[in-house]
Formats: sequence, C-alpha cells, structure tokens
Amino acid sequence: DELPPADGKKFFTFGIGGALLSSFIRTPAYVTLPLTMILAATQMMYGHDQPGDGFTAGVIIGLAVGLWYIVFGYEEIRQRLPWLKGVPLIGAGILLAIVNGIATELIKGNFLANVDYGELIALPLPKGFHISSSFLFELAICLTVLGSVALMLNNLGHPGREDRESTQRLREIHEQEHEAARATSRSFSIGSAGHDGEQKALGEDKQPGSA
Repeated sequence: DELPPADGKKFFTFGIGGALLSSFIRTPAYVTLPLTMILAATQMMYGHDQPGDGFTAGVIIGLAVGLWYIVFGYEEIRQRLPWLKGVPLIGAGILLAIVNGIATELIKGNFLANVDYGELIALPLPKGFHISSSFLFELAICLTVLGSVALMLNNLGHPGREDRESTQRLREIHEQEHEAARATSRSFSIGSAGHDGEQKALGEDKQPGSA
C-alpha cells in the first residue's frame, strides 16, 4: 500500500519513527551512517588479526540505520535509503557465501578454504588487507545481518491499518477544527460589520436633531 503524501515539511511517521526536524537532531544522523559504514569496512578488512568481523560490522551499520528510523521516520527513510531492503540484502549475502565456497572448492579442493584472490590476480592492496575468501565470507555475513536488521525495522516501522485509520481520523478532526475556526471568523466579521453599520446609522440620525 502506498503511504499518504507528506503535508509540507511535516512527515507522517508511523511505528517507531518520529519526524524530528531540528538540525541538531538530523545532522548527527547524517554523519553517523557514513561513519559507521567506514568503521564496518575496517572491521571486515582487518578483523582477521584485530577485533572485528562481519557480524559486528552488520550490527554497527544496523544501529545507525535504527537511529535514522528514530530521527526521520518510516516514510522519509524509505525515500532516502531505497537500497535498504531486507530480502535482497539477505539473498546477496547468502549468494556471495555460496559462490565464495564454490570458488575455493575449485581452486583449493576444499569448501571455504583460505584463498587470497588478490594475490592470485596480483592486485595491489594496502598493507595488511587481503581480498581473500575469509574477507568475502565476512562480507557475506555483514550483508545477511544488515538485511535481517533492515527486515525487522521495516516491518516494525511500516504503517499498519490502525496507524492509517488513526492518521485519517486526525486529519478529519483537524479539517473540522479548521472549518469551525473559519466559520467563527466569518461570523465575527459579519457581526462586527453589522455593529459598525448600526453605530453609523445612529450617528446619522443624531446629526439633524443636534443641528
């Protein structure tokens, strides 16, 4: 189902999301997601001899995505992060793990054996970083974990029937209040104009007698 359109600068928020339009809230969210992606990349690149792995990387990015849901809400985050779809991410992670395992089976004769693909093709890489089968496996885990987090957040934050009905009812109440305020304003304007007319007529009646 399509979400109701946003009204001006206000974004309708459902589930766990909230529309916090303050720049003091939105700016940290903008900065957090790319920083967590860089941190997650380093976790996978150097996790073989330092703390970190694909699972940790996926959780780190998932926490930043959760912050985005809290700050921006469901509707806006679906527009800003169209790639954040749980099933495709999970499928990509599983597919990468299977392809990686088949490749190592063909090269070394063992499923998911340690193979340095960068060394095989003489690829220049930073010191300590290897595009190996273990790195690709960690990347597959990261994609799977991130996809699982995205799937949970999307389902929790998606507007349900009660959310839509409540929002529609609030809109109707707002429109009724707006119409009532306009009617009151028109009545006040008409009453004020009538009172001014009576005062003017009384003033004209008094002028001949005073002369």
